[in-house]
Amino acid sequence: MKTKRILSLFLCAAFIMITFTNKVNASSPAADIDTIEEDASSTPTIDPNNYTLDELNTYTETLISNKWGKDQFQFRVYEDCVVIDLWGDGIADFAEMAKTNAEYKDLWDSTVESMRDMSELFYGQYSNFDMDTYVYVLNDKNLDNVLIMTMDGVRIFDCVNDDEDTGVTIDMTRMRFR
Repeated sequence: MKTKRILSLFLCAAFIMITFTNKVNASSPAADIDTIEEDASSTPTIDPNNYTLDELNTYTETLISNKWGKDQFQFRVYEDCVVIDLWGDGIADFAEMAKTNAEYKDLWDSTVESMRDMSELFYGQYSNFDMDTYVYVLNDKNLDNVLIMTMDGVRIFDCVNDDEDTGVTIDMTRMRFR
């Protein structure tokens, strides 16, 4: 049941990422739901009641790769955590537009919530191995800057909602995982 929920949430997050990428980059084709469902059917499965860390890592990395493509994510495993970096063409521009346009802001907030949910669901699996789960959405123009940061289902940072007054940017070169 948890595996199906992770896949379902991940599909939702992928759809949201595709949607805002398409809004920002009008030249890209709209996502086709049949394509998303087809990708889901090719994702390997694991027994949610009996799996090893290696199986979970393979499942997680394959799931992310199927949704974002090999050139728009990085999956890293450490002794005490996993780190999922995601980025997409136009996401930095989308974040800028979300700061001044209510329609984009609503979609951005949905994206932040989906990333938080994704980190919570993956944490539900990785916590069985005493591991934390970090999900970062990175600036596509500078992968050293974070736009959204979540840990174990908690939103830590969101560049649209958190830096309105301060202009704070999180530089990943100073973070533990870079």
